[in-house]
Amino acid sequence: MLYNLAQGVIGVAVSIGAALSNSLAGFVAKEAEYNASFLSMAAIAASALAFFWFFMPETKSTSRSINSQSELATVGE
Repeated sequence: MLYNLAQGVIGVAVSIGAALSNSLAGFVAKEAEYNASFLSMAAIAASALAFFWFFMPETKSTSRSINSQSELATVGE
């Protein structure tokens, strides 16, 4: 239940972001110019990248690595 709710919230956030990015870029392009519009979208994307780079934890476990082909064959079984 909680997983479905989280998935729905993320979907809504992505949809709102997609709709607002066009509106924001159009407003900036109208008021300033196209270069300013592109740079504002690039700045927002760069800040999102920095946020996820520094604040999201790594999910991959590095404690055990697969070294041989025989171990690879048994992983899917």
